[in-house]
Amino acid sequence: MMMFMKTILLNEISLNSDKITLLVLDHAYLEEIMSYCNDNKEFHHLALPTLPINYYTSEFQSEKLWIEYDKMIKNEAIRFYIFEKSDLNFSNIVGDIAVFNISDIEKSECEIGFKLNKSYSKQDIMSEALKLVLNFIKEDLNLKIVNAYCLPHNSVAINLLEKLSFNKERLVQNFMSHESVLKDYVKMVLINKENYE
Repeated sequence: MMMFMKTILLNEISLNSDKITLLVLDHAYLEEIMSYCNDNKEFHHLALPTLPINYYTSEFQSEKLWIEYDKMIKNEAIRFYIFEKSDLNFSNIVGDIAVFNISDIEKSECEIGFKLNKSYSKQDIMSEALKLVLNFIKEDLNLKIVNAYCLPHNSVAINLLEKLSFNKERLVQNFMSHESVLKDYVKMVLINKENYE
């Protein structure tokens, strides 16, 4: 696996298209992250696993940034925040995509999770952002398998992943807690076939 983060400053890690920029954020963006979380609290609650009671506090989000930074330099995870290309100050977070549970090169797989700002739904921004991240996983991380887990009722996420060549593998029963109750999740899988050759 490529050692992709040990010598790079956070603000130098970016993925770009004509319309959007994906960045790894640090504590300088804590205010923007807090606004993103709080503005979308109810919207994200529909699809996310049960969150800690203090999730929407600056203390929690600050600690989360440190934990994610530690995981990043260990090549275990990385989170990209999505911005419109026109947002030169990176003041309004459009969404985020996390790549985590990155395995060693022998197992060669990872998991992704993603959220969108409610103001940008039905604009195909997440589709474009996921394409950038999936290419990063394939070309930079050189991973063969990408897993994602969705609640069965989250047809928007499932349909989006299917359009990106993910396949439904199976229903995983009692996989994660949602609204404090263990719920079943649909496991979606993408196999980068070129990486097997």
